[in-house]
Amino acid sequence: MAITYKPNSHFFADYVKLSDADDSNFLTDGFGPISENGFSTTSKVHAKNIVERTKVYAVCKGRILIQPVDEDPTKVNYILKPADSYGPFKIKFFIYRGLNKADVLNNNILVPKNVTDINQPFFLQKIWDEYIKFNTNDENQNNLPDSFPSFLIGYDPFNQSQANLIDDYFTNSSNDTNSLYYQIPSCEEGDYIGNFIGGMGFDIVLDRGDFKLDRQTESFSLNLKYARKLSHAFVIDSTITNVKQFKENIHQFIDPAAFWGSHIDCGSIKTFVSNAGIKSNSLIFENILKKFQNKNKIYLQVFAERERSYNYFSADRTIEIDHVSTTYNTLGWPILIQNFSSANEYTSNVKIVDIGLEGSTDPNLSELERFAAFYIIAPNNNDLMEKPSWPNLKNLNGTFLSYRMEPVKLSIPVYGKSACASFIIVSCNLKQGLNDQYFDNLWPFNMATYFKIDTIETKANYWITADSNSVKNLSPVIKTAAIVHNKVFFDEGLMEGTTVKRRLFIAIVKSSSSPDADLVKLGIENIVSGVNYRNVDKKQYYKNVFDDSDCSIYRGQITDGSATIQSLSIIHESDFLKKYSFFGVGMIEEEYNKLLFNQAVAPPLTAPTVLPNHADKVFLVLKEEVNSTYVNKSYKKYLVGLNFEDGTGLVSSIFPTNSNGVDNRVFIYSLDGCFFFSAKYSASQIFYEEFAKSRVDFRTLTTDNSDPSIIEYSGEFGFDYLRVGDNNDLKYKDIIQSGYERRTTSDNNTEFESSNEAYKALLATYHAIPTQNSDKQYYMPYLRMFSKNFLDSINQSPFYKETVSIKVLVDINEPLNKLEFEYDKNIFKIDKPILSDKQVTSGNGSQTSSDKFIIITCLKEFNESKQIRILSYPAGKFTRSDASLAGMIMVSKNSLFDRKRLKILYVNITTNPSTRSGHSLTGSLLLADTTNLENGLAQCLVYPEVDTILLPLDLDPKFQRRGIYIDNGQIKAEESTIYSYLKQKINSTYSRHLKVFIFSDAGVKNSGVVLAGKSEGFGKFSVLIFGGKVPFTLIHEIFHSLGLYHSHKDSGLTIDTPDQAFVYPDFTTTSNPQTATDNYMSYNDVVRRQLWEWQIKIVHRYIK
Repeated sequence: MAITYKPNSHFFADYVKLSDADDSNFLTDGFGPISENGFSTTSKVHAKNIVERTKVYAVCKGRILIQPVDEDPTKVNYILKPADSYGPFKIKFFIYRGLNKADVLNNNILVPKNVTDINQPFFLQKIWDEYIKFNTNDENQNNLPDSFPSFLIGYDPFNQSQANLIDDYFTNSSNDTNSLYYQIPSCEEGDYIGNFIGGMGFDIVLDRGDFKLDRQTESFSLNLKYARKLSHAFVIDSTITNVKQFKENIHQFIDPAAFWGSHIDCGSIKTFVSNAGIKSNSLIFENILKKFQNKNKIYLQVFAERERSYNYFSADRTIEIDHVSTTYNTLGWPILIQNFSSANEYTSNVKIVDIGLEGSTDPNLSELERFAAFYIIAPNNNDLMEKPSWPNLKNLNGTFLSYRMEPVKLSIPVYGKSACASFIIVSCNLKQGLNDQYFDNLWPFNMATYFKIDTIETKANYWITADSNSVKNLSPVIKTAAIVHNKVFFDEGLMEGTTVKRRLFIAIVKSSSSPDADLVKLGIENIVSGVNYRNVDKKQYYKNVFDDSDCSIYRGQITDGSATIQSLSIIHESDFLKKYSFFGVGMIEEEYNKLLFNQAVAPPLTAPTVLPNHADKVFLVLKEEVNSTYVNKSYKKYLVGLNFEDGTGLVSSIFPTNSNGVDNRVFIYSLDGCFFFSAKYSASQIFYEEFAKSRVDFRTLTTDNSDPSIIEYSGEFGFDYLRVGDNNDLKYKDIIQSGYERRTTSDNNTEFESSNEAYKALLATYHAIPTQNSDKQYYMPYLRMFSKNFLDSINQSPFYKETVSIKVLVDINEPLNKLEFEYDKNIFKIDKPILSDKQVTSGNGSQTSSDKFIIITCLKEFNESKQIRILSYPAGKFTRSDASLAGMIMVSKNSLFDRKRLKILYVNITTNPSTRSGHSLTGSLLLADTTNLENGLAQCLVYPEVDTILLPLDLDPKFQRRGIYIDNGQIKAEESTIYSYLKQKINSTYSRHLKVFIFSDAGVKNSGVVLAGKSEGFGKFSVLIFGGKVPFTLIHEIFHSLGLYHSHKDSGLTIDTPDQAFVYPDFTTTSNPQTATDNYMSYNDVVRRQLWEWQIKIVHRYIK
């Protein structure tokens, strides 16, 4: 989803009265490093007249907390919390330091309202108006309050501890004596809120979320001690025991000059002079930026592994800026501050800067598994801000251990001969290890709320958020990189009549890098913290949890040994694939305590946790249970622990123990790799949906002797379903042999160790819905078909059809009112929208519906995958709310961007190896050859454009007796130059065609084995077809050229690529067409008619 940065703000002071910055005052006035041991977060400005008042304005709409200044009793500081986000660049506080106290406060009483005083802030007058309105009514208009205690607006310094967090006051969560009376006043953008004399300081604090850390000592807190300083700097002294960790705190701040400069040409800055705002580089630089020390500085912040700065874990990485290698630090602080300048004035408003980063990947990862991604927030670079990007890599060394990404071009504002202050924030994921899992560092653990939760009354649902724009590798699940933000949802469940407190840790996709329309739509850009009452209904509960009321939680059953466990899975009711916007882990509070304290009950606040001192960046870590008990289960089970950094920056993991008869271990389960749950969490789930007691499955048509009108499926459309033995076929579970498995440091093998392991991985390629039958999930089939409007446009409907016939199986376990299809009627038409089946079916398992099959017509194309659902209405039930899901078909998108055109050239070759007169023969194809090709391509939504030419080689010595390409009258298929020789004889008109060279002669390998056909190789786009071909040879070899491996393991070869995901028996060794599958990439000479969905995605990758 699109993310843009369009800041609109009001400048915080009367800029006309501000002096230009004096460069000699940098160390006292500037934001940034003061020395290797000091970093100022406060930027100061000065008035031209040091004795006159200078007015101060609200940058934006929000609320203002006023605090005293410790160093000067005549001053106060304002903390302005914005009401709206500057997303994706989020600001938590604007802090005004050193304003005149006497203009608003007289000791602890607000200064009386005086509308004749031009130096009295309008903000103060508005507060008085609200106070008077609150304390008067129609009966006592003459009895106005004459005093306004400051504690009523949160200014209560004698009752407020400096350790209190600023957020406590904006969430009404402080425990101060007068906290019940606090009403933090609001302001509007541009309100006149105060004055300063001489100079003032200004901090901008970035917003990482509405949370605090549970039982963790932080090296820096946004508390009242910080809020009350006249200026703030991070200082490294003897009290700082972890310098590296401490320095990371600077990333909570941004230079005000860079913030104002970021408005150039993409936002506007309002002033007391111009309410319309100023936008251009000249106006912003001359009127605003010149007041700051860092008017020309560009700040580059790079966040990498574990959301730490670029060199936190590897100090030797450099950054290329304009092709010059640069160390990532400024005076030892983890930030790069640059001043771009030119000897001559810039001729445009922007300068293009190239930024290049370093990364590394494990050499044992296959090329398809290698991952790198980055996300950039930079003004006027919205194309980079829309989604994380996959960088082009260069300088890969021989072992692929390290690389530098091709530089990214960024535009920065310039004026005159120098840059205008601005920022570039990069989040990246550029280091990949062999054991990395997509869920590593996905869920921050010890997050607590600022909210004061009333445990006696009705507030029991609440949630907190965290957002650091972190880039995650979610490729194993959604085949893409994603920016995620986090949420922890606290609620109460019910288990065996007892209320239990629970936590759901959720990583929510903000945007993804995929060009696939199905994945681009994933994500929720903005999430906020909140509290809700207990008496919410189911729909509101889902909305609170997922920020999407179309998301539901489905409950089913699985077994673990003798235990029956309720399973949970997320289902998106209107768009199934949107479920992959959410990755969650649910546990009860008792399990949270086991992880943090190694005991079920939380100890007193002073008690230590299992984490060492100075532990930081604590995430959930999962360790899969891989023993034989679980390898043949449809779910995965994990032991849960904590992953953290110690005081030295070393990353470690710790798991609860099972000792002294007390088992504190925590286990979770997952059906789909998205939703993880403990047994107690799922057992206590109050709101959930359930799959119907009846189910409807969809299969390809098979011969029906009782109905000769039924034509058996021959591959004319794409339909991939999990074979379970209910359609005259064998179960995949019984015939699958192996496939590709990613290496780990403990397992160097790239093949599954067992067929059970392979089958479990196969199940993950189908979308599953939990059912009420233990360990029996509903696996959706994939349907691919062309639309009528497209086929009409290319005049191909006589062969390709917009209608498909699909067999229907039913398993009815309760009397029904009806089984009704639910689908988009603008896109599809189904000939039997309501099935005639209503009665409980006899026998075990599914049986053919009395309707036998349905006919689906695709009326028009669509650019997002669709679902055709079938709903079960129990007898006596008639409304949609009474219906339950009983089955579903996933229909793949078929728009212009999802179809592929493949130009094919049939080259009918005339040869005469014997050189005898009258013995020349010309190769050609049969109808069965081209029909199978068209069917196979149709399954991929690929339509061929075919040309045919004749190539006479009967007089060519290379194709005659003793010629280089002839062996005993047969074509030498493995002669290395044969493809290039044949292609050079083809007119350049056909240079982009996939070329099919067709011989009437037999082909032969160097070993003497006769071949029916041979592909030049993946992506080579030329194949040889010989006289011994079968009707499946042509499509088989073309699919080789389009990237597909055999559906069996070739003798003597190791499976070492994800593109050979699963393999089955080789027909040539078993002669059993069912065990060999009916896949086009098998050697099955009886029937080949089908591709798997994962193969189709490979084909699309190879057709440009």
